Amino acid sequence: MDLHTATLIPESELCRWAFTSYPTQEFLYRNLNLPSDSRILFEVPLTDLGEEVSLEGDCDVLAVDPARPDLSIGFQCKRVKVKSTTFQTHRVGKLHELARGAIQVGQLAKLGFHRIYFLVFMVVDGRQQHELNFAARGATAPLVHQLDDTIAQIGVPESAGISRIELTQPIDEPLGKAGGIAFKRLRAAEPRNQAPELTRAILRVLDHY
Repeated sequence: MDLHTATLIPESELCRWAFTSYPTQEFLYRNLNLPSDSRILFEVPLTDLGEEVSLEGDCDVLAVDPARPDLSIGFQCKRVKVKSTTFQTHRVGKLHELARGAIQVGQLAKLGFHRIYFLVFMVVDGRQQHELNFAARGATAPLVHQLDDTIAQIGVPESAGISRIELTQPIDEPLGKAGGIAFKRLRAAEPRNQAPELTRAILRVLDHY
């Protein structure tokens, strides 16, 4: 990932990077209790996982323990932006897109996953905060509260876990070289017995990826 402005990284690319690169991968596996040998699939069409005609879009991340496909985990990921100008406007960017994410999480719930998560990446461009040291160039408390308040109001299904991952770019280097990361679990996922038809669909998906 070589884009030097972190807030310009496309959402899908950011999600892939977070689940496959150090140190974000380690943070996610540890904090979300993912089996170390999980197979991670990206952008799996919901129509491959269920037959309901109302299903649209995809499962952003599908984590499957090959030994226990009946304990699979579905993730929906959204990104909000704290640009350099946000520190003056005090308005987090892309908040309006979170409501769509909540609807997509609802589709994962209908499919009957063992666990589902809504992951919100808060990408911060702190490069212009020269009066602060590197560690303090992340989102301010009011900006974080603005995000958390929005998440609380959009109707994420009760069974879904919710986590906020703040990725801060403190200097003019890519996130992978000099970024900061902070993980906050806003709500734990509620484990459920996975729908047998979903397990069968996941096994078919694994055969084709």
